[in-house]
Amino acid sequence: MNEEINKILETLAAKYGTTVMALMQEIIRRGIVLSIVQLVFVSLVLGLAIVATIYCIKKHIEDPLEDWDALATLMGVFAIILGFIWFIILTKLVCWIVSPNAQAITTILHIINH
Repeated sequence: MNEEINKILETLAAKYGTTVMALMQEIIRRGIVLSIVQLVFVSLVLGLAIVATIYCIKKHIEDPLEDWDALATLMGVFAIILGFIWFIILTKLVCWIVSPNAQAITTILHIINH
């Protein structure tokens, strides 16, 4: 398996006119940057969902006859789902930082298989 990966890496590096080490560093850099951008974006949307949930709850307390409770529930569920997505992205970022070479090889194999 290791020889196959080395052949694939050497072929890709030759195709792009670079070395295997430079190719791996570029894949690692892009993986880390992508995870950080995703984490920041999801954090912003999560923050907005939490603010919207709090706003809906306050409006429901002020006027219980309106349908703010349903909207607050919907926004709360959306915030919980975003929270799970945030933790998944955070886990992926930690994996990129802890074992970048393994993540790069996994990424290359994933791209080749699709």
